[in-house]
Amino acid sequence: MEIRELSDQDFAVRLKETALKDGVYSNEFSRYANELFNRYHQQGYNIARYYGLKHDDAMDSVQSAFIKTFHSIKRYDPGRPLKPWFFKIVLNCVRDKFKELRRTRHEKIDKAENFTKEIFEEFHIRESINGIISILPEKLKSVVLLRVYGDMDFDSISLIVGVSVRQLHNRLKEAYGMIEKKLNEGDG
Repeated sequence: MEIRELSDQDFAVRLKETALKDGVYSNEFSRYANELFNRYHQQGYNIARYYGLKHDDAMDSVQSAFIKTFHSIKRYDPGRPLKPWFFKIVLNCVRDKFKELRRTRHEKIDKAENFTKEIFEEFHIRESINGIISILPEKLKSVVLLRVYGDMDFDSISLIVGVSVRQLHNRLKEAYGMIEKKLNEGDG
């Protein structure tokens, strides 16, 4: 069976076994590392971007998450799902990147481009929603980003944030209510 055809759980078991047997710098482990990247890179990047990081910073965060995953895979418990474990690492790397950026804050002025009205309106809507999400309390922001932009199921999100599925539903309802309220304030 090809690596890409393995279920997440079977893949996780083999990933850990390969790391223990051959080491994380082996060719065999590289095959599994590539598959892990193919499965989760885009979702990790989307979460980092919607958390508010710029492209390069989001790429750095996701790269850090993969490196930390590879170095800690030997401690991974294969009895638990891989995806929530990995995305918890992603969220920690995103938070670390924000801390780093706060310490080394500098603004870059980009060249202004000619925007059409449609591009500007689309940009404005997206930035408005991202702005609202960015001011949500952390416990609400993380569940919105994982659910909407990470396209994760409730069970996985509850494992990542450490709350029950019921509490997760309550947090999402509260977050969506706050987002709707802020959007309506902007219309008025």
